[in-house]
Amino acid sequence: MAAKPLSLKREKARRTARSGTFATVADVLIDHELTHLDQSFTYGVPEKLESSLTVGSIVRIPFNRVDIDGVVIDVRANDQGILKPISKILKPSAYSESSIKLATEVAKRYATSVMKILKFFEKEKEVSVHEPGPSQPNLRRVFLPESSKTIPELAERIKRSAGSFLLFTPSLRESVDLMEVLSRLIGERAIAYEKWQMLSVKERLGRVIVGTRGMIFTQALDIAGLVIFDEGSEHYWERRSPYWNLRDVALMRTKLESLPITFISGSPSSEVARLIDSNYLEGGKVGKQFLKRRRFTNAPDSYHRTIRAGIEKGSVLVSVASKSYINSFACKKCNTRPKCECGFPLKMKSQREILCTICGNTNAQLRCRECNGIEFIALAKGIERVKEEFSKSFPNIPIYISTAEKDISTFAPNSIVVSTPGVEPRMVRYEGLVLLDGVSRMNRPTLRSEELLANHWLRLVALTTEDASVYSSLPISNRISQALIAANPYRFTSSLLRERKETKLPPYYRVIQVKGDGLSTLAEKITAEFPGVEISKISKSGELIIRAEVGNSQEVISALHSLSKYRAASSKSYLELEIDPHDI
Repeated sequence: MAAKPLSLKREKARRTARSGTFATVADVLIDHELTHLDQSFTYGVPEKLESSLTVGSIVRIPFNRVDIDGVVIDVRANDQGILKPISKILKPSAYSESSIKLATEVAKRYATSVMKILKFFEKEKEVSVHEPGPSQPNLRRVFLPESSKTIPELAERIKRSAGSFLLFTPSLRESVDLMEVLSRLIGERAIAYEKWQMLSVKERLGRVIVGTRGMIFTQALDIAGLVIFDEGSEHYWERRSPYWNLRDVALMRTKLESLPITFISGSPSSEVARLIDSNYLEGGKVGKQFLKRRRFTNAPDSYHRTIRAGIEKGSVLVSVASKSYINSFACKKCNTRPKCECGFPLKMKSQREILCTICGNTNAQLRCRECNGIEFIALAKGIERVKEEFSKSFPNIPIYISTAEKDISTFAPNSIVVSTPGVEPRMVRYEGLVLLDGVSRMNRPTLRSEELLANHWLRLVALTTEDASVYSSLPISNRISQALIAANPYRFTSSLLRERKETKLPPYYRVIQVKGDGLSTLAEKITAEFPGVEISKISKSGELIIRAEVGNSQEVISALHSLSKYRAASSKSYLELEIDPHDI
């Protein structure tokens, strides 16, 4: 039987990039997850690509026998001889030069790769992004204490200015509230960031864009200024590596692009307070006459008089620390905190239900394991318990609850609104304000607890009328109470800064949190190389806390980042770094 004739199939051979000499070369950052490859590689630019290639182009390049994507960070004349060529241009203008510079600065500050930061940038549209003009040394960088006049005055300033403004809020809910106000004051020029992204390049110009922290990396054409509300909020910290913070990235961007920036809060964070103290930021004047007529009452006095006085004229806002019913309680007889069989502390979900939040077990009745007692006292009341008590004390008065799970925006006149932090209805002027749980909130075991409380309470005071009644659960001698009564946040921050400087804490020192193996040896080497650093070893959690003076901190951060890359290249244990974590 005759054999079948051979039939040849046309096959496409894999094209291998040929090395050669090129008139132009490009430095390219490769899109790779390996830590030790955080560097640029030089490639030749074929003549046919020269007219389209620019800094910020996304390209395809040969790397280690495979094709991989990368970002061009520099284009120049060839001074390196024979090189592999760029295969093709995937996107000619994905990033602007200013975006590359910002990503480089942010990566350096947070000990991470430039590519990791570039992935935060919005690059849906191919545009020629506006580059910064000449340096403007007199640009206004200012902190403004929040009041009922803040947003109207800001809107008037924006009306007189050309270009786009980026307005940042901690949460989507607050963005919605701000959009509602701005729409009345400046009309269609105000737009939510998500809607702005859907517009054409031309339609994007001259807008007032409202969004959350990720908007800082947008490549808008004509940015004329940045405004950050409640800049100390925990929501401005990125929760995943590289853990950047909006305030610091915004300050870097305004410096690189010569942009004005405005911070608006009840009280400045310690970092902003330090910048005001060093005259880098201007501290806005406090309108003392605005709060002069308010009537303040402090613990140990009762807050019932404050509520009754407020209800007669309008609604009253009550701020509590947490949701649920009672989050912490103890035996009245022996002061023992009751625990579940799994060992975790119990909390009261309602008057008749005891809950373990770890294993989910519930009990209708409770008895102390230590003394067999059946009476318990509340250590930390939740919002449901507060509402229950108010219902008894103020019968026939409408009481509303606002929490993260179910926030409210409208309610009946002459009502009591009980709210957890961050979800207070902000479209109303309150005739009364009750600030509860001050002691527990101020004494939370974090460095920022006191400054966060001062900022939150001063923001709430700004929601009240000029002659409102205000109750503080902190004694009148407390410095937060003094700041409230004087309507002067700087009075509080000045005292706070003195303490922080003496104890070598932020904002005068940067905190570097290190996780990994061999931390004892690392601590010895850091101490030997950088004598001025302060080191704390947390052995149980396997963490090393390094405190370095702000002026010299970058040297320490860069050294740790280099060590991290060396370990990755040597296949050693990974070293995880977090710079200035929110929860310290």
